[in-house]
Amino acid sequence: MPGDKILQFAGRVIVGSMYLGAGIEKIPNWSSTLTKMRAEGMPFTELFLVAAIVMLIGGGLGVLLGFKTRFAALTLAVFTVPAMLIFNHFWSMEMPRAEDIQHLFFSNIVMLGACLFIAGTGPGAFALDNRSAS
Repeated sequence: MPGDKILQFAGRVIVGSMYLGAGIEKIPNWSSTLTKMRAEGMPFTELFLVAAIVMLIGGGLGVLLGFKTRFAALTLAVFTVPAMLIFNHFWSMEMPRAEDIQHLFFSNIVMLGACLFIAGTGPGAFALDNRSAS
């Protein structure tokens, strides 16, 4: 189909940008993010927050730029699963909050699917992975 390269590139940029933005957003909101993590009973919150920021920014940039794309997308998928189980456990909440969190949970399922799709298909066109080794 004409435009497949553009569509795949646009999808990769959107997915990468979402994760990159989420990682960057955690830096100025360090304290409030730690508070949310502690409220969920997480241990070693500072360590996990640093790891989350590195994975989100690194993986997001990798997908966005098409650099080490499959690894970057898998990294983001590995991040997404525990994050959504820890923070979006709507099944243990009361309505109406449960409904709002359920929407977040399924939005994360979509992002997980996008990451797995990118990991499976590769970067497509307009990616640093495609540059020739000269």
